[in-house]
Parts: sequence; structure tokens; C-alpha cells
Amino acid sequence: MKKSNINININKDDHTTNDYLHCWSEIGERPNRIAIYNQYNSDLFKSYIDENKIGYDGIFSDYIPSSEADYIINEKKLVKIDETIFISYITYDVRNDDSVIGDVTIIFSSNDITKVDSIIAEINQFVIEPTIDDVDIIYNTISIGQSGIELEPIDILESDYDNIELYYNDDVIKRSDKASKYIKKNKKGLTIIYGERGTGKTSLVNYIIDKANKISIFIPCNMIEMTINSPDFKNFIKNHKDSILVIDDSEIYFSELYSKSNIFTNNILQLVDGFQSDSLNVNIIIILNVDNSDDIDHSLIECNNLVDIIEVDKLEVDKSKELSTHLGKKIKIKDPMKIVDIIKKRNFTLSDIEIGFN
Repeated sequence: MKKSNINININKDDHTTNDYLHCWSEIGERPNRIAIYNQYNSDLFKSYIDENKIGYDGIFSDYIPSSEADYIINEKKLVKIDETIFISYITYDVRNDDSVIGDVTIIFSSNDITKVDSIIAEINQFVIEPTIDDVDIIYNTISIGQSGIELEPIDILESDYDNIELYYNDDVIKRSDKASKYIKKNKKGLTIIYGERGTGKTSLVNYIIDKANKISIFIPCNMIEMTINSPDFKNFIKNHKDSILVIDDSEIYFSELYSKSNIFTNNILQLVDGFQSDSLNVNIIIILNVDNSDDIDHSLIECNNLVDIIEVDKLEVDKSKELSTHLGKKIKIKDPMKIVDIIKKRNFTLSDIEIGFN
């Protein structure tokens, strides 16, 4: 078959378009494309590919900076299954034993629809069916198990909520109480918490969640591609409606270090502002380790369902003195202080008063 020569100017980093144009050139005509947003068992899916491929055309690895590891590696492959049939797919977090396959795309000639139907039927045997549990634990994280994305309870150490006003400046508590009331009454919205590290942002989010009394889902860094950036994640959210998504240490996803920062931002807005947001019913809390509101993505600030942007600053001098006295340690305080700096100067360990998720 004669191959077509296609001369088109495209973004060299647009791998989806590159794959499509490559297949177009190989097939010799404009191909059809089917995108499948299921999650597949990695071992079974790869075994099927190894048994059926007749050509191996390319690998693209996406290295994503992570606070939990050096990098999270997602690997995209384009494989030739038949003379005019290609399959591309992504292995999420390839270094993880529980990695899964997603974003499967089949590119094929118009004459191959019967073969493609057969291929889809075969690979659908490897689909990971989500489990729907009656979740009654407020604090949860996401993990990958035999059933795909699963909720896993988080143990939160007891916090000093009875004296929460001692740990934050007055305006922070007032705005947090207002945000928690809004989240409790409303099914969708975006709340942004920002400030320097060590000012107690994550503990404040725990307080907001406790007051809102809703199921919360903490999304680890290595799960961003399989959650926020995955079209299939909306199906998971529909099974856990009226919950709170928490994305901590998320400033890296809005930086130039992360090649998909625009996609990440748009996907967040789609969850709370998009036409499907009424059916998803989710509140999102973003925690940013930045000390200036100018560092917050402007698109987030313009969100139609923005609840509030709360700055968690150092404790004012009088507040710092009051907290140090409450904690049983007198400290000479002349300037505003971070909560963590005051706590570390106590006579007992940090485990007595926990900051953040355990």
C-alpha cells in the first residue's frame, strides 16, 4: 500500500496528533479513531498486546515531578496490531506494582471496523470494574487496587479544634467557618488555601472538612494523571457524590515544570464549573505553598463557583504569645511566627499536636 506524505505544521509535543498523523501516513488514508476511557489490568492488557502486535512504533515517557518521589513516570505506547490497525495506551505510574492502563485509543482503516469490534471485546475482558462502597469515614485517600481506583481511610490524629482560634489569625478562622458552612450547604465549589509552609494550611483544611461533615478524598501527587487529568475519573466521582476533593502541595501542577499545567487547571474547572458539574456534585479544596496571591493561577481566581481564597499567614505577635502560653512554653516573641515554629519549641513532641495528614 502506498504511504501518504503529509506536510502539516503541528506542535511537536502534541503526541496524540503525532500518533494520528503517523498512522495516517502508514495506512495511506485518513483513519478512524476510537477513544476508550476505561481502566485495564496492566498485566493482562500488556500480555494481549505482546501476543498480537506485529510492529512496535513508539514510546513517549512523561516524567512528572512529585513531592513523594523523584518523578512519577507515565508511559505512552503506540503499537501496530494489524497492517491498518494501531493501538495507543498509557501505563500510569509504571514503577508502581499496581500501575494500570488507561486512555486507550484505536486508530484504524474504515475497512477494519469488524476487526476493531473484536479487539474491543477482547480487551474489555481486562477492564477494572470500580467498586462502590458505602463510605462513612470522613477522611480518605485514593489508591489503586484490584478494582482500580479505591478509597482508603486516613488516620487523622486528634486536633485541638476546641482551641482552633489560638492557632490562626482571626480573619482566617472567620473565613474558614464561612467556607465550611458554604461547602456543607452547597454541592460544588472551589476553595483555595495558600501560604508559606508550616503555617498550618492542611490542618485548617481538616478543620473545614470536620465542620462541613462530608466525605473527603485526598489525592496524592502520583495519582493526579489517573484522577484530575483522566476523563474516566468523572465516573468515579459520580459514585462518590457530594464529597470534597483535597489537592495538597499542588503548586507544582501550576508551574512550568509540569507540562500539563493548563490541562490540569482546565480539568479542575470542568469539575466545578463545567456542564457536567451539576451531576458530579463535588467541592474542591486546593492547598498551595505560595506566599503571594499573584502566584495563584488567574483562571482559578475567575472560577464561577469560587468559594473563597484564604491566606494562612504567620501568627500575629499577640496570637503567637497566646498560643505559646497555651502550649505551656514561654517564648520571647517579637515578630509574627509560623505555627510549626511555635510547636517545635515545646517540651514535648510534634506527635501530640499533629499538623497535616498522617
